[in-house]
Amino acid sequence: MQLLLRKIKLFEFLGDEAICRLTDVLERREVQKGKPIYEAGDPSEEIFFVWFGRCTARQRRADGKVEIKAEYATGESFGGESFSDEALRPHDVSCSMGCPRCKVLVLRKKMFERVFGNFQDLRKHSLLHDPRTAISDWCATLSAFVVCRPTSRDAIAKMIDRSAVGKGLNVKG
Repeated sequence: MQLLLRKIKLFEFLGDEAICRLTDVLERREVQKGKPIYEAGDPSEEIFFVWFGRCTARQRRADGKVEIKAEYATGESFGGESFSDEALRPHDVSCSMGCPRCKVLVLRKKMFERVFGNFQDLRKHSLLHDPRTAISDWCATLSAFVVCRPTSRDAIAKMIDRSAVGKGLNVKG
C-alpha cells in the first residue's frame, strides 16, 4: 500500500513516517460491479485510490444520455479535484461493469487534517519546499537554457525531511 501512495502526486514529498501515518487513516472499501462509490451531488469529503480493479466516472447530460468522463485503474486516484473545497461531486463513480469487483482506499478529509493539518497549508508547504519549484523560480530569472537531471520522488522526500542529502546537488554552469 505504501508503494501505491508514493506514486500519487499529492503525496510524493511525504517522508516514510508521514506515509506510515497516512496508511493508518485509510479506509478500505470493496465495491461490486456497477455499484456506486459516490454519486453526483454528494459532498466532497473523501479522496479515493484504486487499490484493485477499475472504476468509471459518468455524468448525465442535459439530454438524458450518460457520458463516460474518465476510467481509473489500479494506482490512480479520483475525487480529489474538489477535496480542497466544499464543492459537491460533479459526476458518479462506480466499479466498472467489466470488473467483478474493485477495492478502493478512502481518505476522509477530516482524518487527513487530523494527521497532517489543513489540506491547503500542506499543498502550499509542498510547493514551497519542492526543489523543482526553487529551480524553476531561479531559472525564470535567467536568459539561458537550463537542463535539470531528474531525481526520484523518494530522494526529494528524504532531502526535504533532512534525513538525507543529495549527491552532486551543486549547480554547474
